[in-house]
Amino acid sequence: NAPEANNVSAAELAVALMLNAARGVARSDGLVRKGVWDRKFLGREVKGARLGIVGLGRIGSLVARRAQGLGMEVMAFDPYISRQRAQDMGVELVDVLKEMLVKSDFVTVHTPLTNETKGMIGADELACLPTGAVVVNAARGGIIQEDALVDALKSNKLFAAGLDVFVLGPPSVDHPLLQLDNVVLTAHLGAN
Repeated sequence: NAPEANNVSAAELAVALMLNAARGVARSDGLVRKGVWDRKFLGREVKGARLGIVGLGRIGSLVARRAQGLGMEVMAFDPYISRQRAQDMGVELVDVLKEMLVKSDFVTVHTPLTNETKGMIGADELACLPTGAVVVNAARGGIIQEDALVDALKSNKLFAAGLDVFVLGPPSVDHPLLQLDNVVLTAHLGAN
């Protein structure tokens, strides 16, 4: 039994999804493979951006450290973490999720799926984000409401998303998230 054995892998995947979504790596890769050399695509820089972490436990705290190493300002929403622990990590702890979201250029989720967290990020929460934000979920499917995420991506409210998990995995080939080129997808690889 090694419950923390895959924490680093999960944190690294979350950061990889964030960077890939922000820089449009998958979009550019797809175009280059089709013979399209589009150098005009503008990605998002993470340096100086504000990252909101939902869940500052073992994995969330590892993501925070890596994000700080990239020059990001880090905030977190986690009602179970003490202010002192967050302060020791150099993370601003926010008491209300929506207060963090309005200030977050990037959001990443690191909570278990429980009755409390199921669907906790829906249309209202996504609407709080600044236009052009990037959302990452490498935790559990169902924490972010998929229909609301699709709508926010299609309307260009969000710049992009990075997802390792779905409500039902694997998703069907006609799943709306698989039809969007501003979503980076992996097959629940966080623990690998």
